Amino acid sequence: DTPGHEAFMDMRARGASVTDIAVLVVAADDGVMPQTKEAISHAKFTKVPIIVAINKIDKPESNIARVKQELAEQGIMGPEWGGDNEMIEVSALTGKGIDSLLETIIIQAEVLDLKSDPKGRGRAIVIESKLDQHSGPLADIIVQDGTLRVGDPFTAGISFGKIRYMIDDNGKKTKEASMSMPVKIAGFSSVPDAGDILEVRKSDREAKKIASIKKMEEKTGNEVYTTNLSSDTEKELHIIVKAGSRGALEAVKNSLLKIENEEIRLALINLSTGNLTSSDLKLAKASGSSIISFDIPVNPSLKKEADVLGIEVKNFSIIYELMEYVEEKMKLMMAPKYEYIKTGTVDVLKIFKIPKVGTIAGCVVKNGYIDNKSYLKVIRNNETVKEAKILALKRLKDFIARADAGQECGISIENFNDFQEGDIIETYIEKKI
Repeated sequence: DTPGHEAFMDMRARGASVTDIAVLVVAADDGVMPQTKEAISHAKFTKVPIIVAINKIDKPESNIARVKQELAEQGIMGPEWGGDNEMIEVSALTGKGIDSLLETIIIQAEVLDLKSDPKGRGRAIVIESKLDQHSGPLADIIVQDGTLRVGDPFTAGISFGKIRYMIDDNGKKTKEASMSMPVKIAGFSSVPDAGDILEVRKSDREAKKIASIKKMEEKTGNEVYTTNLSSDTEKELHIIVKAGSRGALEAVKNSLLKIENEEIRLALINLSTGNLTSSDLKLAKASGSSIISFDIPVNPSLKKEADVLGIEVKNFSIIYELMEYVEEKMKLMMAPKYEYIKTGTVDVLKIFKIPKVGTIAGCVVKNGYIDNKSYLKVIRNNETVKEAKILALKRLKDFIARADAGQECGISIENFNDFQEGDIIETYIEKKI
């Protein structure tokens, strides 16, 4: 379904890799967007047949001809244009065209002759996963081959277990799941990754052994993801991310790593699914991290504990707002930038060298003013020979705050003793941008 936020690119890629038929939903008013092109490329890469559903045809601003032209530019054309992609005009709002879309999908499935052995050992792919505070690790899966049954031992990546229960797409418990059925499964030893293949094994022992071997093969330790900046960058913003599901976690990670900042490196210290825990707070305290919780509530008691420890915990349900928060934090860490506004010009008339003090320029303010916070440029023969902050501003033996046009004053500058008669001093104030 396009466009859709770019953060969910991995979800779209995974969807294309596990399906037999891709239904590309394109909005008739928006047309082909960057995410539409991305979805097309995923489907083409996996050689999945594409059926196009041009949605929102009920909208006055819809332009079906433009959508078809834009799709043709991406190599997606209907039979009337000499292509082999069926294009169905639909309205999800009114239901118009939905029956035609379903009929087209059924015809395409018959052409592909999709078959599976229902008596074979079950095999499925993990579409989404999360850690539920009541049921433990859960996964949404689609059966690709054979039949899954409650009680079956299985592996999924480095996770293993025995199917405790399955819930179908109607929210009802089921004892079996056959090919193409989407079900939610409980019984994992740990949260599997989206994209993991779930396979039924002969026994619990075999499942545990295979998962252990898989775990040993994988790289140990948590990887810290960082944005790309030069190695001499000193400032880092440390973030710990908690999310309600693997897909959401993946989307947050992808979005955050695309944030660009010239001075600040973003370091994702830890990414995990499930509720905030005391262990997360300990890690945040030790690493100087802020915690972002996305699409999952934060326990009020842990939020209070975080406040006591001085750990910032933010909860988001919209990815745009999450990114804006992180971008703002990075901006606040950047070194302040200033612009300099000219306030006056001073002529150097005489030089005084005072022991243990340094060189003092006896001056007269030609125009504007100079004050004891000014930023100065010393000009000689039309060239700047020194730029620095004023060290002291005096009249006779007294320190003064300001001298205006026509008034005399004595000026000393930080780390500069090379005044010459005839020098011109331009005075500026610093203004933070």
